[in-house]
Amino acid sequence: MGMTSESWRRNLYAIFIAEFIVITSFSFVTPFMPLFLQELGSLAITDAAFWAGIATSASGLAMFLSAPIWGIIADRWGRKPMVLRAMFGAGAVLALTGLASNIYYVVGLRFAQGLLSGTVAAASAPGGIHDPQRQDALRHGASHGGGVPRYNPGSPTRRTGSR
Repeated sequence: MGMTSESWRRNLYAIFIAEFIVITSFSFVTPFMPLFLQELGSLAITDAAFWAGIATSASGLAMFLSAPIWGIIADRWGRKPMVLRAMFGAGAVLALTGLASNIYYVVGLRFAQGLLSGTVAAASAPGGIHDPQRQDALRHGASHGGGVPRYNPGSPTRRTGSR
């Protein structure tokens, strides 16, 4: 019941492409968050930057709290549903953030995004189970490779000085 080398590589390429799109999409929000919050709440730029930090921190805190729970659920129901849950759930919340009517909704939605996301961990897990040749470095590079645009010197994130 093993996977062939060809099917394993095809899955690896699919994971890389999906992670590249998801992480790049999520990363493009960060440099524009203070501007969005400034417009949304008629705030000074320093206040908007403060609330952008709160919103970003809320996402990380929620991810920290929910990761063990999603791991338990993944062990019971499988990892592929967890990858789909992470990508579609966080994407839906990100889209709803654009419709938020005030700063508190943005913070709450970013917290919800953190609860639903965790795409890198979810995408890394299936490769570890189905890796016929134990090519850990290749698998981890593919599943984490989507974060590369964030650190590219030409990326919008780098130009604005935020991380």
